[in-house]
Amino acid sequence: MLVGVPDNGGEEHILKKMTLTTGMDYKKILTSMPSDQTITIWTYDVYSKEGFKFYKDCLGHLQDCTLIVSKITDSMRQKFETELPCVTLVNKENTHAKILVIPPDIVYLSSQNFGDNPDWFQYAVRIQDWGACQFYMGETADHKDGDSTNNIRQTGNSFADYTRQASNNYGKYIPDYSGISLSAVEAKLEYTVNWNQKFNGYFDRDFLICTYTLPDYGYCQRMIEKLLKQRNRVHFIANTKSEEPLRKLQQEFGKITFEVYSNFHAKMVLVSPVNAGRNGIVWLSSQNFGDSGWFEHLFRLKSATAYEYYLGKLEGFVDHKICW
Repeated sequence: MLVGVPDNGGEEHILKKMTLTTGMDYKKILTSMPSDQTITIWTYDVYSKEGFKFYKDCLGHLQDCTLIVSKITDSMRQKFETELPCVTLVNKENTHAKILVIPPDIVYLSSQNFGDNPDWFQYAVRIQDWGACQFYMGETADHKDGDSTNNIRQTGNSFADYTRQASNNYGKYIPDYSGISLSAVEAKLEYTVNWNQKFNGYFDRDFLICTYTLPDYGYCQRMIEKLLKQRNRVHFIANTKSEEPLRKLQQEFGKITFEVYSNFHAKMVLVSPVNAGRNGIVWLSSQNFGDSGWFEHLFRLKSATAYEYYLGKLEGFVDHKICW
């Protein structure tokens, strides 16, 4: 059943069916498609441990495939042009979303770029809903055919480049490609990703913020200050690239806690329910916790099952109970 009610920054839907996972098996998904299926893939970059063979295996049989990528080397571009002429390759440098659109009614959203990277914690969601597919077909077409993105930089600050990995600390991760299936789920399909706006109205909740990096430290400061003023408790799971800014935030605010892992890449926010048995909130995004002017995706679920699924998977990854 489709609701599709416009709201500030997106549309509210009751989605027909979805599957939540902690990894994206691109090869299995794409090789199962008939050759005449129209497919559009959005990704930040392309990388595979198998090399270019991975992309030939995934896409070689398709007749109508478009790949929109932000970061691609000249040598990789030449390989696509010479060895996969069936693929229309579009280079959009301000693209960071990871979206797979399979009309008329299938959409995948993920934190995982188009490739095989089974060692890093990721999320993926498969949405089977005609209205959601139409939403993302329109949303992506606007960016593909124009110069604008769905994001407006919230500050004029330069992005902090935290590239130093202070340690190698690997979480316990085995991708769950089967996941769990849900039906008739209350969701919001977002046009824009503005974390500060999305955090309005939450009081006395547990916030579990998952990110790869923290772009724009000043913006992150304001968001943490807001959450704490609303008496929320905040815990981060992040990549080791974020250890330095997280330590600074902890020193400044005192009340936040964090842990970092070398094989973590998911961008998620889990918000605990008000009372036991009620729906928790799950935000799934391509955008790191911070500011962005790139094309991103953001998807919100209200579901006790979705909240418990991802909380359980994250606790399995860090190998302990997460306590605020």
